[in-house]
Amino acid sequence: LWQLVPRNDVDAVVRTTRCLEDRDMMVRSAAVSALASLVEAGDPLALEQVASRLRNAENSIRRAALQALPQVAIAGDPYGAHVVAPCLDHPSDVIRQAGIEALSLLANGPCRKDGEVLDRGGRDVYLEEAAARLPHHDHSVKMSAAQALRSIAKQGEDKLVAVVATYTQHEDCFLRRFALRLLAEFANDHDEIALACASKCLEDSVPHVRNAAQETLDTLQPVADYSSLYETN
Repeated sequence: LWQLVPRNDVDAVVRTTRCLEDRDMMVRSAAVSALASLVEAGDPLALEQVASRLRNAENSIRRAALQALPQVAIAGDPYGAHVVAPCLDHPSDVIRQAGIEALSLLANGPCRKDGEVLDRGGRDVYLEEAAARLPHHDHSVKMSAAQALRSIAKQGEDKLVAVVATYTQHEDCFLRRFALRLLAEFANDHDEIALACASKCLEDSVPHVRNAAQETLDTLQPVADYSSLYETN
């Protein structure tokens, strides 16, 4: 089909996106592949048609839509973050994993439209949307959010450290501990924000948070570097 019709052909786009609902997995996969050739990135009709399938009750259709969205959306555009991130809340691990993969592709793919390199300022939104799931009551959603952060950002990236650091002062003590452990994983050695957060948490009222803070300090800098914290004048 994509070899026979002009790009952005309305009828072809509608017919192809309908195939995302086909019972046959091979047909759904072919539709995902065809969309990349049928439309320019950011085509409003294709975006609406694909995004609407994310609300379908069938997981196979949701997954196909998640695979298709990076084919039709502009990488780095906040739109992708807003429509895909809610899939991290889904009870199915298959959908959450597909959401993680879509977020990674959308956040890190070539940010171009019609051959023009676009501003990637919207990429930060992907980190914020993923991090917003860290307080979720479901542990599997928390872990999916952390995995999404790993796939979107690079080790030591300032925005990644900053968004995780905010949760070290959250009212939920378990989330404070989780955020500290993520800082130990994500931050570079001697990262000032991470060290400041961990140092502050040494005074936390909850023992397991204090322990996590100590472990984070141990990870991010040598003992000799922060021994002065315990010295009294």
